[in-house]
Amino acid sequence: MSNSDADPPWWYVVVAALLLGAGGFFYWMLNAWEAEGGSRRLHWLIYLLYEAFGKRGVAAWFAAFAAVALCLGWAERKRRNSNEDNGNAS
Repeated sequence: MSNSDADPPWWYVVVAALLLGAGGFFYWMLNAWEAEGGSRRLHWLIYLLYEAFGKRGVAAWFAAFAAVALCLGWAERKRRNSNEDNGNAS
């Protein structure tokens, strides 16, 4: 795959920021719902995470995927720099 076909490394940072934002939103939303009481509908995966680990577990799940995105971006940047240093700009 050439550099023009691959996702740019900064794109992973954008994805990580969106995931962290989603995690923060769900934490805030679940915190407000707990204060109000009653019941709400949630996506089944968010519901399972919430039942198993609470609102912090939901936020941590999003943070874990954000960390993976950052690691992928770092690895892609390192790979590209390595290719450029070797003269293999592919």
